[in-house]
Amino acid sequence: MTFRSMTRGSGVRERERDTDCRSVRRAVLCGRMLGACPSMLEVFLLMERAAECDAGVVIVGECGTGRELAARTIHERSARRGGPFVSIDAEAFEPERLELELLGRSGTASPHGGGALLQADGGSLLLGGLGRTTPGFQERLLAYLRSGCFQRSVGGGHVDADVRVMATSERSLEADVESGCLRSDLFYALAVLTIGLPPLRERRGDVPHLALHILRDLAGDGASGIEGFTRGAVSAMVSYDWPGNVSEMENRIRRAAIVAEGGRIAEADLGLDVPDERSETTLREALDRLTKEMVEDSLRRTLGNVSRAARSIGVSRPAMYDMIRKHDIDVRRFKHERTARRRRSPDTQPSAGQRAGSTGGSLDTPAPMDLKSGRTDAQE
Repeated sequence: MTFRSMTRGSGVRERERDTDCRSVRRAVLCGRMLGACPSMLEVFLLMERAAECDAGVVIVGECGTGRELAARTIHERSARRGGPFVSIDAEAFEPERLELELLGRSGTASPHGGGALLQADGGSLLLGGLGRTTPGFQERLLAYLRSGCFQRSVGGGHVDADVRVMATSERSLEADVESGCLRSDLFYALAVLTIGLPPLRERRGDVPHLALHILRDLAGDGASGIEGFTRGAVSAMVSYDWPGNVSEMENRIRRAAIVAEGGRIAEADLGLDVPDERSETTLREALDRLTKEMVEDSLRRTLGNVSRAARSIGVSRPAMYDMIRKHDIDVRRFKHERTARRRRSPDTQPSAGQRAGSTGGSLDTPAPMDLKSGRTDAQE
């Protein structure tokens, strides 16, 4: 069964382009999220699973990785897509105001009076920053998750609301539980499914796909005259670490499309601070980077099995743990991929040609990318 048919044509689908650009055709589009590497394909599969059920979901990822976009995509692919999607960042409110935002007050029709739970009735509610909320707020949220009803923050009796609650966090909520910032029973009620969004620096193979995707969206918004990226721009984008992730990429490409003087965006237009590794990277730094990449790749291939990963790169298990600690590698992230694969039956595996991140052209010598023709040959 192909990747497209496995997703029943309603969620993840192959990004179709009327071009000859094979690398772009290998990318997969899930809602407005694009990816080609194995870790993103696993994310898309988990999102599809989440859309097919009504369980609690926690989406973990750095700022700019698309946490809210992932939650919105799950909502739009679910049976609740006809209902509202409401998002609240708990860190943006004082504790008393936050309870009012969530639960509302009696006897008013204002947006604050209704409360987010009533606003999201029949749909989905996304909560961010749960680890920064008060014990009282967590207790009332847990009571709603268990009973399906809540008591308004100011006046009134109990109110029923049919809402699917999802949460986002920059770090694992398990860490908030361990530090005492989050109730463990609330965590278990919410985190039935956990989806980890990898930062852009860990999915460099997706950078050219995302860049063309963003540029195409800009062209649809009225940006004209830009046909693609020069070879130098592609190389710089692939080498850059993107601390702001996809949000930063969108911002830089939008700016570059405005200031670019030619038909293609050049490296200078992007304003990326890409160090010259030949002059600025020491031998120790280069070895550390290579070691970390090898350890992460071995854990990805073995789905978080430390013993097998150690054997695959020829080191002992204790040495493997030393390297994991030294480079601050979260093994749980790779075990999430193992959970997702176990849930997938053998006949739903993507074909080799559709596993975009596992095959395809090298990024060592990037070619220029053309938006209109989709060509990625070496002609500038």
